[in-house]
Amino acid sequence: MREDPALTELASLLAPQCGVVSRRQALDRGLQPNDLRRLERRRDLVRVLPRVYVDHTGAPTWLQRAWAAVLYAWPAVLVGESALRAADGPGRPGHDAGAIHVGIAPERRILAVPGIVVVRTAGLEERARWNLGPPRMSYDEAALRGARSSRASSRTWLPGRARCSSTPTSPASNARTACRRLCGRYARSRPAGWSAA
Repeated sequence: MREDPALTELASLLAPQCGVVSRRQALDRGLQPNDLRRLERRRDLVRVLPRVYVDHTGAPTWLQRAWAAVLYAWPAVLVGESALRAADGPGRPGHDAGAIHVGIAPERRILAVPGIVVVRTAGLEERARWNLGPPRMSYDEAALRGARSSRASSRTWLPGRARCSSTPTSPASNARTACRRLCGRYARSRPAGWSAA
């Protein structure tokens, strides 16, 4: 059977995105809406979220679900536990179930979809790692958000401490990240004309 030329056109997108592509990306590559309908009808592409497709008919992996969530809410990044899960790699059993957490700019609004938790994130452009696949918050930012949302019980802080000792982060790096965020919060809350002098 001959491969569809429309699918060949998408191959350079599908490979780095784990087989996931958005309608917008496909149309930007020159595909027509008819091409997408044909690929769906032939089951070469399967809709996993509104306007987001995967290139197989099986259950999507966690990484494919993460790509789909980011592409659905684009421009968006993985945040919190989802960003940590992406950074930890594929060999982390027991953490594949549950919703994917994505961060978007505070002024944006998107429709809620089952399986995706949308978090409005201030300073998204500066704090995101857009070059990673899928795009996500830095490890320090994600760990800090996870620790902050854990209600500060000693049992929930233990995973955060374990992350510091087993990942590319350190307590000093986490402290710098916390200080940057705290200083930024105070800078935003100062009255107009306030001076430190």
